[in-house]
Amino acid sequence: MSENWRLFQKWTIRKITFVGILIAISVVFVIICASLIPIVSVPSYKISFIGLPVKITGFIFGPIVGGTVGLVADLLSFIFVPNIYNPFYTVATAVDGIIAGLVGLLFLRLFKYYFDGTMRDSVLEVKISRLFNRIARIKLKNPYSRRIKKIEDRILYAHEKRKKIRIVGTRNTLLNFYGVISTLLLAVLVFFIVWLIGFKIPQSALDGGIVKSRLWLTLLMCSGYSAMILFVWISRFAMKSKHFMIIIPIIIFSAFIELINVPLLSFADTIAYGSEKNSIFIYIFNHTLFSPVKVWFNMLVIYFTYNVINPLINKNNGIMWK
Repeated sequence: MSENWRLFQKWTIRKITFVGILIAISVVFVIICASLIPIVSVPSYKISFIGLPVKITGFIFGPIVGGTVGLVADLLSFIFVPNIYNPFYTVATAVDGIIAGLVGLLFLRLFKYYFDGTMRDSVLEVKISRLFNRIARIKLKNPYSRRIKKIEDRILYAHEKRKKIRIVGTRNTLLNFYGVISTLLLAVLVFFIVWLIGFKIPQSALDGGIVKSRLWLTLLMCSGYSAMILFVWISRFAMKSKHFMIIIPIIIFSAFIELINVPLLSFADTIAYGSEKNSIFIYIFNHTLFSPVKVWFNMLVIYFTYNVINPLINKNNGIMWK
């Protein structure tokens, strides 16, 4: 099996070391932030800080390692910064690593393989090999067969197609696909907010907030994601391809994690604080209000951190763990 398709990638001493470092960073980051800003020790806020290294780990190493790091980091952080505990908080932290890993697996490997010409080149390579074998079989029976010339023409045509793919590639298709799928996901998130604020959260919950108007609150909360859609298409044409192909999956998993974690954390808050069932909408409202800020912050921090850490992790892969 190719290394690109492994859920458990081939381990090196360097990779094992970096996973340990990222776990340590997650825990130490929470400890320091909690000592400076006590509210960070609250589980639903702590995940915003501990989740950053977890997402980076998942994005680089895959969903299994990412989820495991999230699980371990959250439990260790609870030991050093004890507070109200609920298993759903740990699940939410693990989800950070799992979703980031799945998106990384899809975008950096699967989609890239299918859309950047690698798959088409491989298919043509196999086709050419089969045509050569076919010629060899025909020559054994009749070296002067007219079919040989036709097959040779097909081989030349396939070679020309491979050459064109290698020179021109299908990079634009891949970039456009990234842009479209990220736009669709962000649009789903916007519709979720409209549905939540417009139809599900009771007015009593809004009356206790800063913005009491459903319309203005919806516009405020959707503005961040709408700006992100605009950013996607500006960066599609203004950003270099290699940078765009990294920033898009980061945007997607950051937004998608928020979509999953908002109800998950709200449910955990409801149980942990012994609140009434109806109060889950208040918690959802509180988490959703700051979602755009968290997504933007995650996107920028993870993007720049990934560009620093990933080359270091994948350097000198010859030192293997056996």
